[in-house]
Formats: sequence, structure tokens, C-alpha cells
Amino acid sequence: MKHLKFSRLFAAALVVACLALTGCKPQTEEVTVEKVLVVRPLASTDKIIGTWTSSFGEKFEITTSAYNNYSNWDYTTNAPGETYNLYYSTVTPYVYEISDTSGIIYSKFNDETHIGYGADVGQWYALYYYELTDNKVKVLQAYKDGGKAACDSLEEAVKEFSIENKYFPLSKSSACTKE
Repeated sequence: MKHLKFSRLFAAALVVACLALTGCKPQTEEVTVEKVLVVRPLASTDKIIGTWTSSFGEKFEITTSAYNNYSNWDYTTNAPGETYNLYYSTVTPYVYEISDTSGIIYSKFNDETHIGYGADVGQWYALYYYELTDNKVKVLQAYKDGGKAACDSLEEAVKEFSIENKYFPLSKSSACTKE
């Protein structure tokens, strides 16, 4: 008789343990969170504002109304020359600040005689900057093999010209100093 009571008690405990381990799991709700990027017009207080030059004959002029790229590279001597020439001109610069020392500037081509290769007037382009201090910065212009030369809208440029999409290989950056 004792043996029968112990068996029923053991069986009941076994059923309760099985139910506890398999049956009563809390329901979880899946939530999809979309990454939101804040892109705003450049302000005069942004540390990236200024004229930045590199030892490769590049000059990047960044203001609240324009972002222009100059070059003084002399292809006959394969060295920097005396004067800088406007390579491309853009207007309406916006910035996506990644951190206090890095970000991406998006700007629109506005001059068909000074425009990036494969782009059209009115299209958007990007410049990535990082390791920004008061007088130094590293910059990269948007480029990747097989990638776009420019985008038709700011929204498209923000989605396309990103670090995640590999448009800014750090090995090709230019170290610049502020003029």
C-alpha cells in the first residue's frame, strides 16, 4: 500500500514537472526598430566648417551654404602645383553627425562645369570626416567600385552613401589641416 501511494505521488510530481518545463513559456512580442538618422543643415558652429588642405594637393572648403573640392595636383610633374583649381562645387550641405569627431556631409552638385564624374547637376554626393580636432581632420569622398556616383535626392544619398555600404574605405582617407 505504501508503495502504491508513493507511485501515485511520484507520477503526479512527474506530470507537474513536465508541464512546468514545457508548457508555460511566456509569450514574447517581436518589435522591429528602424534606425533613424538625424540629418540637418550645416551650422556655423559645426567644427567641420572651414578650409582644410591635404599634402596630396586637395582643398576642402566647407561652409554653411557650400562644400567645394579643389585640387592643385600637377599631372605633368606628379606633385602639388602652385594654384588650386575648383574640381567640383556643391550647395545645400547637410550633416549626419556620427559622433563629436565624425560625420557625413551630404551636398548637391550645382555647376555642370565643376561636377563629380558620372554625376548630374542637382544630384547629391557625400564626404565622410573623422578624427576631427580644432585644426586636423581625416576626410574621404564617397566612392566604391560599382557604386553610385551621385543620388537624385538627399534621402537616397543618406541611405546609399554610408559606412555600412562601404563607400568610405579608411585606407583612402586624406589627412587635412585647417587653414
